[in-house]
Amino acid sequence: MGAERNELGQYARRRAAELGLTLAPDASPEKGYFFRSDHFPFARAGVPALYIEHGLTFRGKPAGWGRRMMDDYTANRYHAPDDEFSEQFVYDGAIQQAKLLLLTVYDIAQDATWPNWLEGSEFRAARDRMMAR
Repeated sequence: MGAERNELGQYARRRAAELGLTLAPDASPEKGYFFRSDHFPFARAGVPALYIEHGLTFRGKPAGWGRRMMDDYTANRYHAPDDEFSEQFVYDGAIQQAKLLLLTVYDIAQDATWPNWLEGSEFRAARDRMMAR
C-alpha cells in the first residue's frame, strides 16, 4: 500500500488482517510511483484513493525472492515487448488483492461518512473544498 495519506487505509488494514495479509508502506517511495500512478489526477482533485500493489514478501518463497523478481521485471520487461501475458503467471496474489479491494469497497459503501485525506496531506484542501459545495 502506498504511503498512507487518507482515511481509506483504516478500512484496508482491517480487512487485510482478516485475510492474513500484511500491508506495508511503499518499498521505493523515492521512485515516486504514487505520483506517477493512473489515479493521481483523482488525488490532485481531492478524491481519496488506495494505492495497492503486490509486495516483496511471498509465502513459500525465500527472503529476497520478491525483490529479485521485481528487479528482473523492471530491468528486462517493464514497458518492453516482454511486458505481456505469460503462461507462467500465477494469479494467487491478484485474487488476494481483488478480495481485499472488494471487501474494502464494501465497507466504505456501508459507512455513513465520506473518507477524507489525513491532516497535513497535500490533497486535503481540495477534498475539503469539494465537500463544502
